[in-house]
Amino acid sequence: MDTKKKQSVIPIYAVGLVWLSRAISGHLSSFGGIISTIVLSAVAFGVLKIFFPDKVEQTDGADKSAPNVAKPEEKKQPEPKQDSTPKPEEKKQSEPSTGNPELDAILKQGAEAVSKIQALNDEIPDFKLSAQIKQIEILTEKIFAYVKEHPQDMGQIRQFLNYYLPTTIKLLEQYVVLQNQGMRVGNIDEGMTKIENMLEQNRQLRAKREAEKKDMGMLAICAGEGLAGIFKDLCVDKVIEGGQTMNPTAGDIASAAQKINARDIFIFPNNKNIILAAEQAKDLVENRTIHVIPTKNVPQGFAAALQFNPEVSVEENKVNMIHELDNVKAGQVTYAVRDTSLNGFSISKGDVIGLDDKKILAKSQNIPDTVLKLLNKMKEDSHEMITLYYGEGVSEEDAAALAAQVGEKYPDCDVDFHFGGQPVYYYIISLE
Repeated sequence: MDTKKKQSVIPIYAVGLVWLSRAISGHLSSFGGIISTIVLSAVAFGVLKIFFPDKVEQTDGADKSAPNVAKPEEKKQPEPKQDSTPKPEEKKQSEPSTGNPELDAILKQGAEAVSKIQALNDEIPDFKLSAQIKQIEILTEKIFAYVKEHPQDMGQIRQFLNYYLPTTIKLLEQYVVLQNQGMRVGNIDEGMTKIENMLEQNRQLRAKREAEKKDMGMLAICAGEGLAGIFKDLCVDKVIEGGQTMNPTAGDIASAAQKINARDIFIFPNNKNIILAAEQAKDLVENRTIHVIPTKNVPQGFAAALQFNPEVSVEENKVNMIHELDNVKAGQVTYAVRDTSLNGFSISKGDVIGLDDKKILAKSQNIPDTVLKLLNKMKEDSHEMITLYYGEGVSEEDAAALAAQVGEKYPDCDVDFHFGGQPVYYYIISLE
């Protein structure tokens, strides 16, 4: 007997009901209201998926919905002594048709929509919003996967396909345009506030579900209230404190991992000095498999966490996370604690210095000048995004002013800033 997954259609209906109720209540009258509705739809789908999970049915090995179609392996045996591996373009062209032209058109439209959402998400620097859009991508893929498996339900997603999905894409396009123009309007600010509120509700929901067993979880190490909050918004299960001046032991990491009720756990050390302790923690954790993603800094940790997809395998997640590390460069701006000479710099106690993960690259008497000098040494033509995470001793006003300076110097880049709250470092800088 074979098994076959049957997905519940109730979460899909819920998405439509969310949009309908929000429209009736007037929440779709503003840009921010629609953006928050998109996020709420993703949350509603995820919650209902808990209560209406996929069902596993036993079959006799044949696809009763298509009795005249043989399985690929039964239909044609591969010819011996020939290289049957298709080239990438050939593989794409040989995607099997469902035999239903209407269904093929719907699936093609869905794939194009997902690709468009992914491209737009790449242009949005806000981690919170980007993480939620990632969930929308996953949600959309689930909906079309369901329709592919249940073609008799094609009619149920017409409104989603013809209205909700194009509307979502259009709104994201508008958001990117406004973002690139540096515009901040009331509706967007209102919408972001609503999104943050829903994210908080989502965090509370995750806390209630911690006792439930799941396949994969994530653990991050960092210092700073703001940085920890960003990791939590990226669905990281546990964040433990650690950094340049206070590194957790292997026992500390193992203890935190043990509290995550998941079979496989990804750990983001976010510091080259913590990677070894994370590796050692593998042998101290029971009934769980630890996968250390060798993140050397917090920006790499954020990039890795953004790649997490609960719908794919552990190995695929691991490959995607590690691959993304090469796309991120990070710098730190701090102060000298003593007089010294390093890397060709004569440094006095109290100087503001800029470093990458290997060495000192800049110094000055003030923070903004050091940041600009550091960026001048680190930025490459391929970098499209610069993010500043300001520490506990830096005001939001100063961070905003510095971000404006950076934006003027690098008009070809999207520049953003976030509260990190990290000690020791005035700024942690991410270049992507």
